[in-house]
Amino acid sequence: MENEIINLKNRWRSNKDAIDKLTRLKKKNMLKFIFKKGFDVQNWLMNSPAEVISKVTVDQLMDKAFEKHDTSQDGNIIVTINNRIETMKIEMQQMTDEVRYLQSEITKLNKIIK
Repeated sequence: MENEIINLKNRWRSNKDAIDKLTRLKKKNMLKFIFKKGFDVQNWLMNSPAEVISKVTVDQLMDKAFEKHDTSQDGNIIVTINNRIETMKIEMQQMTDEVRYLQSEITKLNKIIK
């Protein structure tokens, strides 16, 4: 049982690390998504002489910045990452509950032995 507890704790730690990495990835994708949508909205709202400057400079920079990655699926990616994070949190809670149960069983066995 003690070996099982050690294994569960190791799996819990690896899940925690994975959740931390996925959370950072989700934040990056959310920022990118919001940034890209902000520029899309800006294109709809601009009706001034500054629009010419924006079209010449900002649009070219944005095209270069986002040409390597298609951002049309970022919303789906964010939802998928968030769902995986929530699933892993549930798994971690189940592992915690199992460790508590195993520790209580070990304590009971130790009392019987003594």
